[in-house]
Amino acid sequence: MASLGFGTLPVWSADAAPYTPWFQVYDPYVTVYGGASLLDDDDAMRAPYDEPGNNFHSNTNTGFVLGAAYGVRLNNYLRTEAELSYARSTHDFVDTFQCPAADKKCKWQQSVVQQKVGSGGTTNSINAFANAWVDIQLISQLSVYGGGGLGFAVLAYEDSSFNVDQIDVTYAWQIGGGARWQFADSMLLDVAYRWRGPIDLDYGPVVPSDFELFAHQYTLGLTYGF
Repeated sequence: MASLGFGTLPVWSADAAPYTPWFQVYDPYVTVYGGASLLDDDDAMRAPYDEPGNNFHSNTNTGFVLGAAYGVRLNNYLRTEAELSYARSTHDFVDTFQCPAADKKCKWQQSVVQQKVGSGGTTNSINAFANAWVDIQLISQLSVYGGGGLGFAVLAYEDSSFNVDQIDVTYAWQIGGGARWQFADSMLLDVAYRWRGPIDLDYGPVVPSDFELFAHQYTLGLTYGF
């Protein structure tokens, strides 16, 4: 047997068990990560839908996300985490767009008129999640995982051109997955994707209630097991 810090990894043999976890049950670990954050689905519409200015779309630039998680393995496949992260994105302008009056499902991409207005702003978010992940070992040092989490988000949207500077605390969710590669004793690389979003976001009367801030996040992390 070769010790790798998270348990023991057996030398392969014909009668070897099909799965031996790297972590011992209840072994804790810490992961730190960073990467790119891309906001999605940030259209907002207010009646009448056929007037520019009642509908708008923030053209956001690629932002960043930084985070950390503390986790524990519960059995051979399931682990749970407490996660905290911070993400920031900017936008250079806002598109106001016009839709046919009868088409309440019209989006920015299908609008008949678009106007670029404003000088830009920022979106900041602090997220706290309780996660559950299911691991599947592919080869001796490589596994893939999937799952999700529920928690809270503090979201702040600012655009000086529209005199908007709003903060809201709301429930939030995430789903995603990734792959982990153990490269040294007690150390793993974690490549991950997350899709995150708020639940019942409310920026007040200035910003329409159907304005959403979903995010696609692509990260690279480092895990240390105790």
